[in-house]
Amino acid sequence: MNFDIGITGLRTAQRALELIGTNIANASAEGYHRQDPKIVPLDLTGPGGGSMGGSALQGTIRRIDVLLEQERVRQQPLYGQVSQELEVLKVVESILGDLDTRGLAQAVDAFFNSLNELAANPTSQPYQQAVVSAAEGMAGQFNNVSRLLTDLGHNVLVQARDTCGQINHLVAEVAGLNLQMATSQTQGNSPNDLYDRRDQALYELGQLVDVHVQQIMGSEAVNVESNELPLVTNVTAHPLEVAIVEDNQLAIRRQDSQYYVTDITGGRLGGLMTLKNQILPEIARQLDSLAGSITGEVNRIHVQGVGTAGSFTELTGQPVPAAAAAQWDSGVVDGEIQLRLIDSAGAFRVYHVGVDADTDTLATTAAKLSALDPAHFSAHVIDSSLRLQAVPGWEFDFLPAVQIDAAGLTGTSALSTQGVYGGTTNQTFTARVIGGGQVGLTAGLQVELLDGDGARAALLNVGQGYPPGEYIQAADGLRIALSAGTLLAGQQAAISAVADSDTSGFLAAAGINTMFAGSTAGTIRVTDLVRSNPRRLAHAGTEGGFDNLNVQRLAQAGRTALDDLDGNSAIDYAQQVVGDVAQSISGRQSRLEALQGVMQQLDLQRDDVSGVDINDEASKLLLFERMFQSMAKFLNVQDQAMQSLMEVL
Repeated sequence: MNFDIGITGLRTAQRALELIGTNIANASAEGYHRQDPKIVPLDLTGPGGGSMGGSALQGTIRRIDVLLEQERVRQQPLYGQVSQELEVLKVVESILGDLDTRGLAQAVDAFFNSLNELAANPTSQPYQQAVVSAAEGMAGQFNNVSRLLTDLGHNVLVQARDTCGQINHLVAEVAGLNLQMATSQTQGNSPNDLYDRRDQALYELGQLVDVHVQQIMGSEAVNVESNELPLVTNVTAHPLEVAIVEDNQLAIRRQDSQYYVTDITGGRLGGLMTLKNQILPEIARQLDSLAGSITGEVNRIHVQGVGTAGSFTELTGQPVPAAAAAQWDSGVVDGEIQLRLIDSAGAFRVYHVGVDADTDTLATTAAKLSALDPAHFSAHVIDSSLRLQAVPGWEFDFLPAVQIDAAGLTGTSALSTQGVYGGTTNQTFTARVIGGGQVGLTAGLQVELLDGDGARAALLNVGQGYPPGEYIQAADGLRIALSAGTLLAGQQAAISAVADSDTSGFLAAAGINTMFAGSTAGTIRVTDLVRSNPRRLAHAGTEGGFDNLNVQRLAQAGRTALDDLDGNSAIDYAQQVVGDVAQSISGRQSRLEALQGVMQQLDLQRDDVSGVDINDEASKLLLFERMFQSMAKFLNVQDQAMQSLMEVL
């Protein structure tokens, strides 16, 4: 008799039962792959050289679809990056506010709407105060968003460092498992549990960063790299570290290398790097452009007006660099400043100062201004700021003024103008006499008005039937009158009509009579001049401060297309910034849902191949229990037969 048949059967059944127990115990374990027993027959030699049967558990079969597992790992970095970007963009959206809440876009809209309301009631102090409050609210929104974006960028950096630490932990685990697997193989074992642990580590690593896994020929170890950076080389781990490099860029390098990479993609680390280096800086740039365009355009117009407080006896600007104006980074160009000096009787003189942006500094421009009329006006640089002062009894402002040079008219009739020039650019008109004769008496006596390009802007009948001294509508809001007297044919006068009293932008850049200080989202604020005295809000475009000409221009500035805002108005651009974030969130949400669908399908396929079905394992358990019982009974029968034989003998 041969007991080996039963003994091998018992051993096979016992090991199979142990393996089934392992499967059941790990049914819900992350990354576990089902193991099935590999049972082979044995050819045992019986008494007399006869062949007898038997069985053995030759090993275990790890149920895995390699291509499927590779695809799961490949999808993980895509999912990780999109989910990380989406998470932070939702925070950005909450910071900006959407178009239906009191966010940045609504604050910009509210500011320009308050200017529209003031235009209907220009001298009303409550409406003036409402504009100042809306301006402070808008500036506060810009400041708050800028600060929170800065904080968010810092948090992204902290998360990147934490993510890098998780990557290093997993990289070390993979390298350690490579070593353990090599040792296990040397000892002749089948390291299925080590395979599972390593595959799960690689799967988790894919959530954090893009990974490429390469099997080492002739070995069970793998090499791992990410974005051309080696992470694992056989049994050696290469940990990463985070750094901030030039231009505030988030960069990654191996700890044993000096080579920094700023364009990591894939996984949460790739998402964090994209956020820190691209997405958040672009949003901040858009906000700075918006804030700078609003301050620049509003200040340019505000400089040229006055409020109900009237003209000025003294003005102090904001600190600026000592360098040439072109280097101030505030758009100063070559141009001309027009200054009005007003005496105690209300009569004014107009002065012009040229600005060369490449050579003129605050000091040289102050010297030019001081030289205009030293007896009544002075300009100084104090603490890097321009200070303008008129002597007692005199005032100054920068209201656009229409000037007449009538030296070319030698007749006895005098030319005068009335009204406010409504053109968009400075213009020098030429008034040329046609016909000659007595104003109001000579038939066919006309005055032709030519614009700066020589094109006819108006033809005025000042001959027979014209009441001398009566103003006639001419061009762009200007009206012209001629007193009684003579005009000589062909003679002409020049009429300088000013739409912009500072074509250089120097005064706005220096903070003279401006509404806002600062030029970025983080620095914009309402100037003390306006905040402390809303009557200095420059709503008027003519002396006296009772009209709404300037505030109409201020209100229109919010709806004017600007090159710095890609051809959008400030109001539209503010809405676009918020809308772009919302669109980015929507796009990533859709992509994330698609990736989730793919991952779910892959997980289902993996479960079909590698998952543990408790019912199936239970049926196998019964099968091998029966096998164990059968082998035990077989051995018992053999033992009884042996005992009976011994009794006979």
